[in-house]
Amino acid sequence: MSTFSPRVNDALLPAGCVTGTTAGRQGVPGRRIRRTSRCPAAVSVFSRHENAPFSTVVTSTMNDKPQRSSGEPRSPPARPPSTDHLAAPVPTPEVNMPVPQATFRPPQRGNAEPLPQQRATAGAELSVCGLQVSFGDFTAVQDLTFEVQRGEFLSIVGRSGCGKTSLFNAVAGLLKPYAGTVEYRGDDVSGRPGHAGYMLQRDHLFPWKKLLDNVVIGLDVLGSNRKASREKARALLPRFGLEGFQDAYPGQLSGGMKQRAALLRTVLLDRDLLLLDEPFGALDAITRGELQAWLLDLCDELQKTVLFITHDVEEAIYLSDRVMVMNGPPGHIADTVAVDIPRPRHFADVVTSQRFTELKHRLLDDISAGRTA
Repeated sequence: MSTFSPRVNDALLPAGCVTGTTAGRQGVPGRRIRRTSRCPAAVSVFSRHENAPFSTVVTSTMNDKPQRSSGEPRSPPARPPSTDHLAAPVPTPEVNMPVPQATFRPPQRGNAEPLPQQRATAGAELSVCGLQVSFGDFTAVQDLTFEVQRGEFLSIVGRSGCGKTSLFNAVAGLLKPYAGTVEYRGDDVSGRPGHAGYMLQRDHLFPWKKLLDNVVIGLDVLGSNRKASREKARALLPRFGLEGFQDAYPGQLSGGMKQRAALLRTVLLDRDLLLLDEPFGALDAITRGELQAWLLDLCDELQKTVLFITHDVEEAIYLSDRVMVMNGPPGHIADTVAVDIPRPRHFADVVTSQRFTELKHRLLDDISAGRTA
């Protein structure tokens, strides 16, 4: 008699071995049927024991039927052999994987660990000490040390490629630095996201979702109460100039409204530290000026700490308490300038003042020096 190959039928499978669909329904881990060819009936039976990975047991097809003579009693289905001896235990991967670390090269200038005098003063909202981030043989940021006080608006200006976005990704916890630390309110958050709200230049609104559903997407991902999230968002729509547009799709909104919606999405996460990476860079001059004034009022009202990236020196002076100039690569701090222009500020008055002109000249000279260095 020919060797019997079991057909794909739950009744013929070993006890506890079920199809992939049934396994998912019954919550049985590691028992599944996997197709092995284009034929709908061609499958492989897999079995996972307590301490063994999936191992192939037997393969069969609908056409591989046992042959028996007429009147011969049907043989009982053969059970697959045991696989307890086939494989050693393997670790199960963690669900929450750590933030991946890029391949970094060693520091080029001595020990990258910041000196004691570089340590941040107590009470700083954000402290960056001796930060270095590299990718392979390329060092994007090297030996950066600065701090941001609570409620401060600090802008970072510099040419493209000087490491501003790499710095932001490290501050946000999206990149783990090779050397140095990022501290938020005294806690080391290097490589650990979640302590800051991060808004990019593009709004990244989902075109198939209405505005209200777009702005609460972060809260939905965090598992917040759906009804409470939407009530919280509706209450802030007037302050963000979006009242009456909660059911509009992104394609029905102006560029400025999209940016306000993106900022509302960031603010709804209720983080005291906001990282804004050129949020107005893609807007026209008139809309950008309106949003700059609106952002100043909003930050004063909400008492947020803001780290702001821009290529626009005038924008940096108008918005900021301090402006930090980055040159590179590798990215490093060339100068930090305090903006001693009193608040509240009105754009027309600020940009026509003598002090504004002096600050602008200094910042442009710093950037130019980096270009010729």
